[in-house]
Amino acid sequence: MVMNLELWKRRLAALPQVAKDAAEQQLDLNAQLLVDKLKLRAPSDDETRKTLPLAESGPTLRDSIRFEAALNRELARVIICDPKDRYGHGYALHVEFGHRTKSGGHVPARPFFFPTYRMMKATMRVRMTTATRKAIRNAFEGK
Repeated sequence: MVMNLELWKRRLAALPQVAKDAAEQQLDLNAQLLVDKLKLRAPSDDETRKTLPLAESGPTLRDSIRFEAALNRELARVIICDPKDRYGHGYALHVEFGHRTKSGGHVPARPFFFPTYRMMKATMRVRMTTATRKAIRNAFEGK
């Protein structure tokens, strides 16, 4: 009986790390899935070139979308979209929310980031919960 109690204690102590490892792995998968969907839904440079002075070289809007680990938070990822126009200014917000041109004309919004995030949010949450529960279950079963 004491041996089973010690085994139970070891498994219980290992739970936080097991859950954290599973969450970390699923977080990377979720972030990559979101980046892939964002790249599909982002307007092409041909569409944005009509209203913005885009740079001749450098990453395009779709190419600039990526994810990185958050610097100040554990188990967090940051989705980054930072293309630059020919003057070195970021233009992703102008595409997402719309803007006024220098001549005063209005360029309508072409939202791609937040609609895609909202569409994927529930799926990513379910996947995270499932992966964490599965890791905890496997840890208690000794797998």
